[in-house]
Amino acid sequence: MRIRLGFAFGALLAGLCPMWAQAADEPLVTDRPDFTESPFVVAKGRVQVEGGYTYTRTGDDREHALGEVLVRVPMSKKAELRLGVPSYLWQRGGGARAVGFDDGLWEAKFALSPGGGKGWKKPATALLFGTSLPIGARAFRENGLQPQAIFAAQWELCPAASLGANLGYARPSDGGARFDQVFGSLSAGFSLGGKWGAYTEIYGFNKADATGKSAKYADGGVSYLINDDLQLDARAGLGLSNHVGGPDFFVGAGVARRF
Repeated sequence: MRIRLGFAFGALLAGLCPMWAQAADEPLVTDRPDFTESPFVVAKGRVQVEGGYTYTRTGDDREHALGEVLVRVPMSKKAELRLGVPSYLWQRGGGARAVGFDDGLWEAKFALSPGGGKGWKKPATALLFGTSLPIGARAFRENGLQPQAIFAAQWELCPAASLGANLGYARPSDGGARFDQVFGSLSAGFSLGGKWGAYTEIYGFNKADATGKSAKYADGGVSYLINDDLQLDARAGLGLSNHVGGPDFFVGAGVARRF
């Protein structure tokens, strides 16, 4: 199952205090560059767009993904609609080559609690529900919808460090066979001073595909806040176990803009 940005839980820009939603006059909180989702929603009256590029190596196969666009539109102070625009992929391996767009994504995020203070007692939490949309090119289109649900939590440990966690369930298909997939992650975010932030995380799936093999990954990255509404990022990661279809190494960069 292909790794997608915007699936799971994540570390926030370091130094930000917990909020029910992103306030218009506060630096934006993004759901990239990590694998993780934050428990915060975009402030009402604003729209946030995130996107980027990823290079992935899986054995002798190579893949480039350009786009990774996630459009986040607030529905209320506690909810946002999330639309994943199909990315353009280049794949090469096994003597074959494939190009085209992958599937889209529809998702909704609902903030449950805003968090408060430092420590473990009052995390910010949210629920995410969504599914892929099978509209991609034949080479990359999944068989039907790929529904999933995620519980996201974030603890503000101190002004310079935060800890995020996700627990998710999906019902994907692999070659037409449906299977139950549980996934989780743990991510730490840090302030590097000034406008720089960094994160490191681990995440995994009980089943990477219908064969039942598990998958585990580790990655890390940095972000640079150009201004309160514009952020750049970069990341790199690797697979921690051998399994069918999972990447051995990936690296990427991106941008997030709030309007």
